[in-house]
Amino acid sequence: MKTRFPSILHLALACLFAFLSPAAPAQDGIYADFATARGTFTARLDFERAPKAVAAFVGLATGEKNWLDPFGNVHAATPFYDGTLFHRVLPGLAIQGGGLPSPADVWVPANYGPATLAAPIDLPLLTTNLPPGVSTIRLGTATLAVTSAPAIPLTVMRAGEPLEFIQTNRTRVTAWMVSTSAGPTGTVVQSNLCLDTWLANATTQALATNLAVRFDLRLTNSEATPAPFTISGFHAWSATNVLARHSVATNFANAGFYFPDNVTNGLRHVPGTLSMARSLPNTDGSQFFVCVATNTAWDGNYTVFGHVVAGLDVVEAIASVPVDAGNNDRPLDDQVLERVTIRRVGAAAGAFDIHAQGLPRVDNVPLRLDFPTNGLDVTLDIPARSEILFRWNTDLARQGWGAWETNDLGYFTNALSAPLTLRTPVSRLFCHASSVTYPIPWTLPATHRGRTFVFRWTNTAPETAETLRFPSSWIQKGAWTRVSGTNAASGEIFVGYDQWTRFPYSAAFSFWDSQFTHAYQLRMDPGATTGTFTGRLSPLLDSSTVYALSGTFTVSP
Repeated sequence: MKTRFPSILHLALACLFAFLSPAAPAQDGIYADFATARGTFTARLDFERAPKAVAAFVGLATGEKNWLDPFGNVHAATPFYDGTLFHRVLPGLAIQGGGLPSPADVWVPANYGPATLAAPIDLPLLTTNLPPGVSTIRLGTATLAVTSAPAIPLTVMRAGEPLEFIQTNRTRVTAWMVSTSAGPTGTVVQSNLCLDTWLANATTQALATNLAVRFDLRLTNSEATPAPFTISGFHAWSATNVLARHSVATNFANAGFYFPDNVTNGLRHVPGTLSMARSLPNTDGSQFFVCVATNTAWDGNYTVFGHVVAGLDVVEAIASVPVDAGNNDRPLDDQVLERVTIRRVGAAAGAFDIHAQGLPRVDNVPLRLDFPTNGLDVTLDIPARSEILFRWNTDLARQGWGAWETNDLGYFTNALSAPLTLRTPVSRLFCHASSVTYPIPWTLPATHRGRTFVFRWTNTAPETAETLRFPSSWIQKGAWTRVSGTNAASGEIFVGYDQWTRFPYSAAFSFWDSQFTHAYQLRMDPGATTGTFTGRLSPLLDSSTVYALSGTFTVSP
Protein backbone atom coordinates (compact mmCIF):
# COMPACT_ATOMS: atom_id res chain seq x y z
CA MET A 1 0.00 0.00 0.00
CA LYS A 2 1.33 3.41 -1.02
CA THR A 3 1.86 6.12 1.52
CA ARG A 4 0.28 9.42 0.41
CA PHE A 5 2.35 12.44 1.47
CA PRO A 6 0.77 15.90 1.77
CA SER A 7 1.54 18.30 -1.00
CA ILE A 8 3.56 21.48 -0.47
CA LEU A 9 0.30 23.45 -0.90
CA HIS A 10 -1.39 21.42 1.85
CA LEU A 11 1.56 21.98 4.15
CA ALA A 12 1.54 25.71 3.42
CA LEU A 13 -2.19 26.01 4.11
CA ALA A 14 -1.84 24.01 7.32
CA CYS A 15 0.93 26.32 8.52
CA LEU A 16 -1.13 29.39 7.59
CA PHE A 17 -4.19 28.16 9.46
CA ALA A 18 -2.05 27.29 12.47
CA PHE A 19 -0.61 30.79 12.40
CA LEU A 20 -4.00 32.51 12.12
CA SER A 21 -5.87 30.35 14.64
CA PRO A 22 -5.76 30.75 18.43
CA ALA A 23 -3.45 28.44 20.28
CA ALA A 24 -4.88 24.94 20.43
CA PRO A 25 -5.61 24.03 24.06
CA ALA A 26 -3.27 21.42 25.51
CA GLN A 27 -5.86 20.32 28.07
CA ASP A 28 -9.52 20.69 28.93
CA GLY A 29 -10.60 24.01 30.36
CA ILE A 30 -12.04 27.46 29.65
CA TYR A 31 -9.87 29.60 27.41
CA ALA A 32 -9.97 33.31 26.59
CA ASP A 33 -8.41 34.64 23.39
CA PHE A 34 -7.47 38.36 23.66
CA ALA A 35 -7.21 40.00 20.22
CA THR A 36 -5.16 43.21 20.09
CA ALA A 37 -3.49 45.25 17.37
CA ARG A 38 -0.19 43.69 18.48
CA GLY A 39 -1.44 40.13 18.15
CA THR A 40 -3.47 37.61 20.13
CA PHE A 41 -2.68 36.03 23.48
CA THR A 42 -4.57 33.16 25.10
CA ALA A 43 -5.23 32.51 28.78
CA ARG A 44 -6.59 29.43 30.51
CA LEU A 45 -9.15 30.47 33.15
CA ASP A 46 -9.07 28.63 36.48
CA PHE A 47 -12.80 28.21 37.14
CA GLU A 48 -12.18 25.66 39.88
CA ARG A 49 -10.06 27.86 42.15
CA ALA A 50 -11.53 31.26 41.19
CA PRO A 51 -15.15 30.52 40.20
CA LYS A 52 -16.60 34.01 40.83
CA ALA A 53 -13.87 35.84 38.92
CA VAL A 54 -14.07 33.43 35.97
CA ALA A 55 -17.88 33.57 35.91
CA ALA A 56 -17.82 37.37 35.84
CA PHE A 57 -15.13 37.51 33.17
CA VAL A 58 -16.79 34.95 30.91
CA GLY A 59 -20.23 36.53 31.32
CA LEU A 60 -18.94 40.00 30.50
CA ALA A 61 -16.82 38.76 27.59
CA THR A 62 -19.71 36.90 25.95
CA GLY A 63 -22.49 39.33 26.86
CA GLU A 64 -24.28 36.67 28.91
CA LYS A 65 -24.07 38.93 31.97
CA ASN A 66 -25.74 42.34 32.14
CA TRP A 67 -23.55 45.30 33.02
CA LEU A 68 -23.81 49.03 33.74
CA ASP A 69 -21.97 51.90 32.10
CA PRO A 70 -20.92 54.87 34.31
CA PHE A 71 -24.27 56.56 33.62
CA GLY A 72 -26.42 53.69 34.87
CA ASN A 73 -27.50 52.33 31.49
CA VAL A 74 -28.11 48.57 31.55
CA HIS A 75 -26.42 46.68 28.72
CA ALA A 76 -27.77 43.19 27.97
CA ALA A 77 -26.39 40.67 25.45
CA THR A 78 -23.51 43.08 24.79
CA PRO A 79 -19.88 41.94 25.12
CA PHE A 80 -18.24 44.25 27.64
CA TYR A 81 -14.55 43.97 26.80
CA ASP A 82 -14.65 44.41 23.02
CA GLY A 83 -13.10 47.76 22.07
CA THR A 84 -11.97 48.67 25.58
CA LEU A 85 -8.44 49.74 26.45
CA PHE A 86 -5.45 48.53 28.34
CA HIS A 87 -5.62 51.85 30.14
CA ARG A 88 -2.73 51.33 32.54
CA VAL A 89 0.71 49.89 31.91
CA LEU A 90 3.33 49.29 34.57
CA PRO A 91 6.38 48.93 32.29
CA GLY A 92 8.01 45.55 32.58
CA LEU A 93 5.55 44.49 35.27
CA ALA A 94 1.89 44.31 34.17
CA ILE A 95 -0.84 45.67 31.88
CA GLN A 96 -4.33 46.55 33.14
CA GLY A 97 -7.64 46.68 31.28
CA GLY A 98 -11.33 45.94 31.59
CA GLY A 99 -12.65 49.38 32.49
CA LEU A 100 -14.90 52.00 30.91
CA PRO A 101 -13.90 55.69 30.91
CA SER A 102 -15.71 57.45 33.74
CA PRO A 103 -16.95 61.08 33.64
CA ALA A 104 -14.15 62.25 35.94
CA ASP A 105 -11.57 63.23 33.31
CA VAL A 106 -8.07 64.50 33.90
CA TRP A 107 -6.56 66.89 31.38
CA VAL A 108 -2.94 66.40 30.43
CA PRO A 109 -0.75 68.97 28.66
CA ALA A 110 0.36 68.38 25.09
CA ASN A 111 3.00 70.72 23.66
CA TYR A 112 2.26 72.50 20.37
CA GLY A 113 3.45 75.75 18.78
CA PRO A 114 4.77 78.32 18.20
CA ALA A 115 2.39 79.64 15.50
CA THR A 116 -0.21 82.38 14.88
CA LEU A 117 -3.72 82.72 16.26
CA ALA A 118 -6.67 84.56 14.71
CA ALA A 119 -9.92 85.41 16.46
CA PRO A 120 -12.27 83.79 17.06
CA ILE A 121 -10.91 80.25 17.25
CA ASP A 122 -12.63 76.95 17.87
CA LEU A 123 -10.40 74.03 18.80
CA PRO A 124 -12.06 71.11 16.99
CA LEU A 125 -12.59 67.74 18.61
CA LEU A 126 -11.07 64.65 17.04
CA THR A 127 -12.11 61.24 18.36
CA THR A 128 -10.39 57.89 18.15
CA ASN A 129 -10.94 54.37 19.45
CA LEU A 130 -14.39 54.98 20.89
CA PRO A 131 -16.03 52.07 22.68
CA PRO A 132 -19.45 52.75 24.24
CA GLY A 133 -19.06 55.81 26.46
CA VAL A 134 -16.16 57.55 24.61
CA SER A 135 -12.50 56.87 25.15
CA THR A 136 -9.98 59.45 23.95
CA ILE A 137 -10.63 63.02 22.83
CA ARG A 138 -8.01 65.37 21.43
CA LEU A 139 -8.34 69.09 21.06
CA GLY A 140 -7.14 70.27 17.68
CA THR A 141 -4.03 72.40 17.44
CA ALA A 142 -4.31 76.16 17.24
CA THR A 143 -1.45 78.66 17.23
CA LEU A 144 0.94 80.39 19.56
CA ALA A 145 3.10 83.51 19.29
CA VAL A 146 5.30 85.20 21.88
CA THR A 147 4.57 88.90 22.24
CA SER A 148 5.73 91.75 24.45
CA ALA A 149 2.33 93.48 24.30
CA PRO A 150 0.34 93.94 27.52
CA ALA A 151 -1.05 90.58 28.54
CA ILE A 152 -4.36 89.51 30.01
CA PRO A 153 -4.00 86.58 32.39
CA LEU A 154 -6.87 84.12 32.28
CA THR A 155 -7.08 81.12 34.56
CA VAL A 156 -9.69 78.49 33.77
CA MET A 157 -10.51 76.19 36.66
CA ARG A 158 -12.64 73.09 37.17
CA ALA A 159 -13.50 71.64 40.56
CA GLY A 160 -10.94 73.95 42.15
CA GLU A 161 -7.99 72.84 40.02
CA PRO A 162 -6.35 75.16 37.46
CA LEU A 163 -6.63 73.86 33.91
CA GLU A 164 -5.35 76.54 31.57
CA PHE A 165 -3.37 79.77 31.87
CA ILE A 166 -3.62 82.12 28.90
CA GLN A 167 -2.00 85.46 28.05
CA THR A 168 -3.06 87.54 25.05
CA ASN A 169 -2.15 90.96 23.68
CA ARG A 170 -5.74 92.18 23.22
CA THR A 171 -7.62 94.39 25.65
CA ARG A 172 -10.80 92.34 25.89
CA VAL A 173 -11.07 88.59 25.42
CA THR A 174 -13.91 86.23 26.25
CA ALA A 175 -13.35 82.56 27.09
CA TRP A 176 -15.98 79.89 27.61
CA MET A 177 -16.28 76.17 27.95
CA VAL A 178 -18.33 74.14 25.48
CA SER A 179 -19.61 70.72 26.47
CA THR A 180 -19.65 67.96 23.88
CA SER A 181 -21.86 64.99 23.23
CA ALA A 182 -20.87 61.52 24.43
CA GLY A 183 -21.41 60.07 20.96
CA PRO A 184 -18.62 58.92 18.66
CA THR A 185 -18.66 62.12 16.60
CA GLY A 186 -17.73 64.44 19.47
CA THR A 187 -20.28 66.98 18.22
CA VAL A 188 -20.68 70.20 20.21
CA VAL A 189 -24.24 70.31 21.51
CA GLN A 190 -24.32 73.21 23.96
CA SER A 191 -22.19 76.03 25.36
CA ASN A 192 -23.88 76.95 28.60
CA LEU A 193 -21.38 75.80 31.19
CA CYS A 194 -19.45 79.00 31.83
CA LEU A 195 -19.15 82.46 30.31
CA ASP A 196 -17.07 85.39 31.46
CA THR A 197 -15.05 88.30 30.08
CA TRP A 198 -11.70 89.70 31.25
CA LEU A 199 -10.34 93.18 30.68
CA ALA A 200 -6.76 94.20 29.97
CA ASN A 201 -4.30 93.79 32.84
CA ALA A 202 -6.95 92.19 35.03
CA THR A 203 -5.78 90.04 37.89
CA THR A 204 -5.94 86.31 37.42
CA GLN A 205 -9.54 85.15 37.64
CA ALA A 206 -11.21 81.77 37.79
CA LEU A 207 -13.74 80.23 35.45
CA ALA A 208 -15.15 77.34 37.46
CA THR A 209 -17.51 74.43 37.03
CA ASN A 210 -17.89 71.26 39.07
CA LEU A 211 -19.50 69.40 36.18
CA ALA A 212 -17.48 66.42 35.06
CA VAL A 213 -17.77 67.01 31.33
CA ARG A 214 -15.51 67.01 28.34
CA PHE A 215 -15.23 70.41 26.76
CA ASP A 216 -13.20 72.52 24.40
CA LEU A 217 -11.92 76.02 25.09
CA ARG A 218 -12.96 78.88 22.80
CA LEU A 219 -11.39 82.33 22.78
CA THR A 220 -12.99 85.35 21.13
CA ASN A 221 -11.80 88.92 20.83
CA SER A 222 -14.59 90.96 22.46
CA GLU A 223 -13.33 94.46 21.66
CA ALA A 224 -15.68 96.94 20.01
CA THR A 225 -13.72 96.47 16.78
CA PRO A 226 -12.59 92.81 16.84
CA ALA A 227 -9.15 92.11 15.48
CA PRO A 228 -6.85 89.10 15.35
CA PHE A 229 -4.92 88.51 18.55
CA THR A 230 -1.92 86.52 19.70
CA ILE A 231 -1.36 84.35 22.73
CA SER A 232 1.87 84.66 24.69
CA GLY A 233 1.34 81.83 27.16
CA PHE A 234 -0.86 78.79 27.58
CA HIS A 235 0.00 76.09 30.07
CA ALA A 236 -1.40 73.66 32.59
CA TRP A 237 0.35 72.96 35.89
CA SER A 238 3.71 73.93 34.38
CA ALA A 239 5.49 76.75 32.62
CA THR A 240 5.41 74.98 29.26
CA ASN A 241 3.57 76.78 26.47
CA VAL A 242 0.63 74.55 25.63
CA LEU A 243 -2.16 75.19 23.19
CA ALA A 244 -3.54 71.79 22.26
CA ARG A 245 -4.50 69.43 25.02
CA HIS A 246 -5.08 65.73 25.46
CA SER A 247 -8.28 64.83 27.30
CA VAL A 248 -8.00 61.35 28.73
CA ALA A 249 -10.04 59.50 31.30
CA THR A 250 -7.69 58.20 33.96
CA ASN A 251 -10.59 57.01 36.06
CA PHE A 252 -11.93 53.81 34.55
CA ALA A 253 -15.12 52.32 35.95
CA ASN A 254 -15.98 48.69 36.49
CA ALA A 255 -19.03 47.05 34.96
CA GLY A 256 -21.20 48.49 37.72
CA PHE A 257 -21.00 45.72 40.33
CA TYR A 258 -18.64 44.19 42.89
CA PHE A 259 -18.17 40.72 44.31
CA PRO A 260 -15.98 39.12 47.03
CA ASP A 261 -12.42 38.32 46.06
CA ASN A 262 -10.59 35.02 46.49
CA VAL A 263 -7.04 35.97 47.37
CA THR A 264 -6.26 32.76 49.28
CA ASN A 265 -6.69 30.28 46.41
CA GLY A 266 -2.96 29.49 46.37
CA LEU A 267 -2.29 31.02 42.94
CA ARG A 268 0.70 33.35 42.52
CA HIS A 269 1.61 36.43 40.50
CA VAL A 270 4.23 35.25 38.01
CA PRO A 271 4.77 36.04 34.32
CA GLY A 272 1.51 35.33 32.49
CA THR A 273 -0.76 35.56 35.55
CA LEU A 274 -4.27 36.92 34.91
CA SER A 275 -5.58 38.63 38.05
CA MET A 276 -8.47 40.84 39.18
CA ALA A 277 -7.74 44.54 39.72
CA ARG A 278 -9.59 46.33 42.51
CA SER A 279 -9.45 49.46 44.66
CA LEU A 280 -10.53 47.97 48.00
CA PRO A 281 -10.69 44.42 49.34
CA ASN A 282 -13.73 42.46 48.12
CA THR A 283 -14.38 44.84 45.21
CA ASP A 284 -13.55 42.56 42.29
CA GLY A 285 -15.44 43.50 39.13
CA SER A 286 -14.52 43.73 35.46
CA GLN A 287 -10.98 45.13 35.61
CA PHE A 288 -8.04 42.77 35.37
CA PHE A 289 -4.29 42.82 34.88
CA VAL A 290 -1.78 40.50 33.21
CA CYS A 291 1.70 40.09 34.71
CA VAL A 292 4.93 39.99 32.72
CA ALA A 293 7.11 39.62 35.83
CA THR A 294 6.89 38.02 39.27
CA ASN A 295 5.54 40.22 42.05
CA THR A 296 5.17 38.43 45.38
CA ALA A 297 3.74 41.59 47.01
CA TRP A 298 0.50 41.02 45.05
CA ASP A 299 0.12 37.44 46.31
CA GLY A 300 -2.69 37.29 48.84
CA ASN A 301 -4.00 40.71 47.80
CA TYR A 302 -5.53 40.12 44.36
CA THR A 303 -7.58 37.26 42.91
CA VAL A 304 -5.59 35.23 40.40
CA PHE A 305 -8.03 33.58 37.97
CA GLY A 306 -6.00 32.49 34.95
CA HIS A 307 -2.67 32.16 33.22
CA VAL A 308 -1.42 33.01 29.71
CA VAL A 309 -0.66 29.81 27.80
CA ALA A 310 0.18 31.37 24.42
CA GLY A 311 1.22 34.79 23.16
CA LEU A 312 2.98 36.12 26.26
CA ASP A 313 5.20 38.10 23.86
CA VAL A 314 2.10 40.14 22.92
CA VAL A 315 1.55 41.04 26.58
CA GLU A 316 5.24 41.93 26.90
CA ALA A 317 4.99 44.18 23.84
CA ILE A 318 2.09 46.11 25.38
CA ALA A 319 3.95 46.26 28.70
CA SER A 320 6.83 48.05 26.98
CA VAL A 321 4.91 50.97 25.40
CA PRO A 322 5.64 54.55 26.56
CA VAL A 323 3.33 55.79 29.32
CA ASP A 324 2.50 59.02 31.07
CA ALA A 325 3.59 58.20 34.62
CA GLY A 326 1.93 61.34 35.94
CA ASN A 327 -1.39 60.34 34.44
CA ASN A 328 -1.91 57.04 36.22
CA ASP A 329 0.46 55.21 33.85
CA ARG A 330 -1.84 55.74 30.86
CA PRO A 331 -0.19 54.67 27.57
CA LEU A 332 0.57 57.62 25.31
CA ASP A 333 -1.10 55.73 22.46
CA ASP A 334 -4.29 53.74 23.02
CA GLN A 335 -3.71 50.00 23.44
CA VAL A 336 -7.04 48.58 22.31
CA LEU A 337 -8.43 45.21 23.34
CA GLU A 338 -10.31 44.53 20.13
CA ARG A 339 -12.27 41.51 21.38
CA VAL A 340 -12.26 38.59 23.81
CA THR A 341 -13.38 35.16 22.61
CA ILE A 342 -14.27 32.43 25.10
CA ARG A 343 -13.73 28.74 24.29
CA ARG A 344 -14.82 25.81 26.46
CA VAL A 345 -13.01 22.50 26.04
CA GLY A 346 -14.16 19.37 27.82
CA ALA A 347 -17.22 18.35 29.82
CA ALA A 348 -16.30 20.14 33.06
CA ALA A 349 -15.65 23.41 31.28
CA GLY A 350 -18.89 23.08 29.37
CA ALA A 351 -20.86 22.41 32.55
CA PHE A 352 -19.50 25.43 34.45
CA ASP A 353 -22.54 27.66 35.09
CA ILE A 354 -21.61 31.34 35.31
CA HIS A 355 -25.06 32.16 36.74
CA ALA A 356 -24.64 29.83 39.75
CA GLN A 357 -21.59 31.51 41.33
CA GLY A 358 -23.34 34.12 43.51
CA LEU A 359 -22.61 37.15 41.34
CA PRO A 360 -24.70 40.34 41.57
CA ARG A 361 -27.59 40.78 39.13
CA VAL A 362 -27.93 43.95 37.03
CA ASP A 363 -31.45 45.00 35.96
CA ASN A 364 -33.64 47.91 34.99
CA VAL A 365 -35.97 49.06 37.79
CA PRO A 366 -39.73 49.38 37.12
CA LEU A 367 -41.02 52.93 37.64
CA ARG A 368 -44.47 54.34 38.38
CA LEU A 369 -45.40 58.00 37.81
CA ASP A 370 -48.03 59.93 39.75
CA PHE A 371 -49.09 63.56 39.39
CA PRO A 372 -49.91 65.22 42.72
CA THR A 373 -51.13 68.83 42.92
CA ASN A 374 -47.64 70.21 42.34
CA GLY A 375 -44.87 68.33 40.62
CA LEU A 376 -44.43 64.67 39.82
CA ASP A 377 -43.82 61.57 41.96
CA VAL A 378 -41.61 58.72 40.76
CA THR A 379 -42.00 55.42 42.63
CA LEU A 380 -39.37 52.70 42.32
CA ASP A 381 -39.64 49.09 43.45
CA ILE A 382 -36.46 48.49 45.43
CA PRO A 383 -35.25 44.87 45.60
CA ALA A 384 -33.62 43.69 48.81
CA ARG A 385 -29.82 44.04 48.94
CA SER A 386 -29.70 46.37 45.96
CA GLU A 387 -27.88 49.51 44.91
CA ILE A 388 -30.01 51.94 42.90
CA LEU A 389 -28.82 54.46 40.30
CA PHE A 390 -31.45 57.00 39.20
CA ARG A 391 -31.04 59.27 36.15
CA TRP A 392 -33.30 62.03 34.91
CA ASN A 393 -33.56 64.75 32.30
CA THR A 394 -36.27 67.40 31.86
CA ASP A 395 -35.58 67.97 28.17
CA LEU A 396 -34.57 65.24 25.73
CA ALA A 397 -33.19 67.92 23.41
CA ARG A 398 -30.35 68.21 25.92
CA GLN A 399 -27.99 65.30 25.46
CA GLY A 400 -24.38 64.52 26.15
CA TRP A 401 -22.15 65.14 29.15
CA GLY A 402 -23.98 66.93 31.95
CA ALA A 403 -27.40 66.76 30.29
CA TRP A 404 -28.60 63.83 32.40
CA GLU A 405 -28.49 64.23 36.16
CA THR A 406 -27.37 61.11 38.02
CA ASN A 407 -28.08 60.22 41.62
CA ASP A 408 -26.66 57.13 43.28
CA LEU A 409 -29.36 56.35 45.83
CA GLY A 410 -26.99 54.02 47.63
CA TYR A 411 -27.29 50.56 49.15
CA PHE A 412 -30.65 49.53 50.54
CA THR A 413 -31.58 47.17 53.35
CA ASN A 414 -30.42 43.57 53.51
CA ALA A 415 -33.78 42.41 54.80
CA LEU A 416 -36.70 44.05 52.98
CA SER A 417 -37.99 44.90 49.55
CA ALA A 418 -39.96 48.16 49.52
CA PRO A 419 -41.13 50.95 47.18
CA LEU A 420 -39.33 54.29 47.23
CA THR A 421 -41.07 57.51 46.13
CA LEU A 422 -39.08 60.48 44.83
CA ARG A 423 -41.00 63.77 44.73
CA THR A 424 -39.91 66.25 42.05
CA PRO A 425 -41.06 69.87 41.51
CA VAL A 426 -41.41 69.45 37.73
CA SER A 427 -44.32 68.34 35.59
CA ARG A 428 -42.17 66.93 32.78
CA LEU A 429 -39.49 64.33 33.44
CA PHE A 430 -37.56 61.69 31.52
CA CYS A 431 -36.06 59.17 33.94
CA HIS A 432 -34.48 55.77 34.24
CA ALA A 433 -33.41 53.61 37.17
CA SER A 434 -31.13 50.60 37.34
CA SER A 435 -30.32 48.21 40.16
CA VAL A 436 -27.50 45.92 41.20
CA THR A 437 -28.91 43.17 43.42
CA TYR A 438 -26.52 41.16 45.59
CA PRO A 439 -27.45 37.54 46.42
CA ILE A 440 -25.00 37.42 49.35
CA PRO A 441 -25.99 39.60 52.35
CA TRP A 442 -23.84 42.66 52.92
CA THR A 443 -21.42 42.55 55.79
CA LEU A 444 -20.74 46.15 56.80
CA PRO A 445 -23.15 48.80 58.10
CA ALA A 446 -24.37 51.74 56.03
CA THR A 447 -22.62 54.18 58.37
CA HIS A 448 -20.07 54.21 61.16
CA ARG A 449 -22.20 56.53 63.29
CA GLY A 450 -23.70 55.07 66.43
CA ARG A 451 -21.23 52.18 66.38
CA THR A 452 -18.16 50.99 68.25
CA PHE A 453 -15.10 49.61 66.44
CA VAL A 454 -12.30 47.63 68.01
CA PHE A 455 -9.14 47.51 65.90
CA ARG A 456 -6.20 45.26 66.76
CA TRP A 457 -2.94 46.40 65.21
CA THR A 458 -1.25 43.04 64.88
CA ASN A 459 1.83 44.38 63.06
CA THR A 460 2.96 46.52 66.03
CA ALA A 461 5.12 45.32 68.91
CA PRO A 462 3.50 44.96 71.29
CA GLU A 463 0.09 44.51 69.69
CA THR A 464 -2.16 47.58 70.05
CA ALA A 465 -5.91 47.53 70.75
CA GLU A 466 -7.77 50.64 69.56
CA THR A 467 -11.42 51.24 70.51
CA LEU A 468 -13.42 53.89 68.62
CA ARG A 469 -16.86 55.08 69.69
CA PHE A 470 -18.83 57.20 67.24
CA PRO A 471 -22.04 58.92 68.42
CA SER A 472 -25.17 58.77 66.27
CA SER A 473 -25.11 62.53 65.62
CA TRP A 474 -22.44 63.95 63.34
CA ILE A 475 -22.18 67.12 65.45
CA GLN A 476 -20.99 65.17 68.51
CA LYS A 477 -17.38 64.22 69.11
CA GLY A 478 -16.37 60.59 69.30
CA ALA A 479 -13.94 58.99 71.71
CA TRP A 480 -10.94 56.68 71.37
CA THR A 481 -8.77 54.57 73.63
CA ARG A 482 -5.55 52.75 72.73
CA VAL A 483 -3.81 50.10 74.79
CA SER A 484 -0.35 48.88 73.83
CA GLY A 485 1.20 46.54 76.38
CA THR A 486 1.06 48.37 79.71
CA ASN A 487 0.57 51.77 78.06
CA ALA A 488 -2.90 53.27 77.63
CA ALA A 489 -4.15 56.56 76.19
CA SER A 490 -7.49 58.14 75.33
CA GLY A 491 -8.89 61.22 73.65
CA GLU A 492 -11.48 62.70 71.30
CA ILE A 493 -12.38 62.00 67.68
CA PHE A 494 -12.85 65.29 65.86
CA VAL A 495 -16.13 66.36 64.32
CA GLY A 496 -16.26 66.82 60.55
CA TYR A 497 -13.11 64.90 59.67
CA ASP A 498 -14.61 61.41 59.46
CA GLN A 499 -15.62 59.74 56.20
CA TRP A 500 -17.19 56.35 55.57
CA THR A 501 -17.51 54.93 52.03
CA ARG A 502 -19.28 51.62 52.05
CA PHE A 503 -19.24 48.79 49.54
CA PRO A 504 -21.13 45.50 49.97
CA TYR A 505 -18.25 43.66 51.64
CA SER A 506 -15.69 46.39 52.39
CA ALA A 507 -15.37 50.05 53.29
CA ALA A 508 -12.96 52.97 53.14
CA PHE A 509 -12.81 54.69 56.53
CA SER A 510 -10.91 57.84 57.54
CA PHE A 511 -11.02 60.12 60.58
CA TRP A 512 -8.94 62.43 62.75
CA ASP A 513 -8.47 62.11 66.46
CA SER A 514 -6.55 64.24 68.93
CA GLN A 515 -3.25 62.51 68.06
CA PHE A 516 -3.40 61.01 64.56
CA THR A 517 -5.06 61.02 61.16
CA HIS A 518 -6.29 57.57 60.15
CA ALA A 519 -7.08 56.04 56.74
CA TYR A 520 -8.29 52.42 56.83
CA GLN A 521 -9.43 49.88 54.25
CA LEU A 522 -11.82 47.42 55.86
CA ARG A 523 -12.64 43.93 54.66
CA MET A 524 -15.50 41.84 56.04
CA ASP A 525 -16.10 38.55 54.24
CA PRO A 526 -19.65 37.16 53.93
CA GLY A 527 -20.62 35.26 57.06
CA ALA A 528 -17.72 36.64 59.12
CA THR A 529 -17.99 38.55 62.40
CA THR A 530 -14.34 39.65 62.46
CA GLY A 531 -12.80 41.58 59.58
CA THR A 532 -9.30 42.50 58.50
CA PHE A 533 -7.89 45.89 57.66
CA THR A 534 -4.87 47.74 56.34
CA GLY A 535 -4.27 51.40 56.97
CA ARG A 536 -2.07 54.44 57.32
CA LEU A 537 -1.50 56.50 60.46
CA SER A 538 0.12 59.96 60.59
CA PRO A 539 0.78 62.25 63.55
CA LEU A 540 -1.67 65.14 63.49
CA LEU A 541 1.09 67.74 63.18
CA ASP A 542 3.43 65.73 60.95
CA SER A 543 1.72 64.40 57.82
CA SER A 544 5.10 63.48 56.29
CA THR A 545 5.46 60.63 58.80
CA VAL A 546 3.32 57.63 57.88
CA TYR A 547 2.95 54.36 59.76
CA ALA A 548 1.55 51.29 57.98
CA LEU A 549 -0.97 49.29 59.98
CA SER A 550 -2.70 45.94 59.54
CA GLY A 551 -4.74 43.63 61.69
CA THR A 552 -8.31 42.68 62.58
CA PHE A 553 -11.43 44.56 63.65
CA THR A 554 -14.95 44.07 64.95
CA VAL A 555 -17.92 46.43 64.84
CA SER A 556 -21.01 46.64 67.06
CA PRO A 557 -23.93 46.92 67.37
